[in-house]
Amino acid sequence: MNKPLQSGAVLLLCLLLLMALSLLGLAAASDSQLQQRVSGNLQHRLDVDFTAQQALAWAEAWLMSLPGESRPVPCSESCSNSQVIRPAGYFSNESLTMNESWWQSHGIPSGFAPDRGMNFPVATAPGNLSAYWLVEQAHLEEWADPENHITELAWYRLTAMAGDSEGSFHVKQGIVARPWGEPSYRNTLPERASAHHFCDVLAPDIPCGRKAWQPLN
Repeated sequence: MNKPLQSGAVLLLCLLLLMALSLLGLAAASDSQLQQRVSGNLQHRLDVDFTAQQALAWAEAWLMSLPGESRPVPCSESCSNSQVIRPAGYFSNESLTMNESWWQSHGIPSGFAPDRGMNFPVATAPGNLSAYWLVEQAHLEEWADPENHITELAWYRLTAMAGDSEGSFHVKQGIVARPWGEPSYRNTLPERASAHHFCDVLAPDIPCGRKAWQPLN
């Protein structure tokens, strides 16, 4: 092979090798971008899920912080801003899985204490998300327990939602038991890890606190 042809073959080979490396680099960059998008989407879903759990925990904390001597009567119509506990079946599971606009109309923002009219930043949803909660009194029974000063035991269905402006949202639901009749049966709000929980001083056979939870979507 003469020298010009040999040089041309080498140049062509180099160009082919450079093209292959360029394609490999583009594929790697594309794969990296895809992984970043998948990772970002997964993290966003985890953030929404965590915020929904946080809102559910806040609803429970608020309920358990109410004065223990007098059970709030559920309200279904002409309710004041502080009357947020609804009767059993007031909300159906179908309505609870509606979109964010439904929750904006019916829910209570996470971190808000209706009886105090205050927001607590510790449970407020981050800026890119919104979170709301609802409470229904699911069941009520007389509980004659003079020793523990308990006169009633109520079971509540708590529901919480977290979502974003693009329509992604998670809904969580929990069942909480709440004894009534003794003024000291209340927790601090917001709760602290080292704080006293009144359920801890009751006998194990007295239902108190969260008993079940489930995701609704």
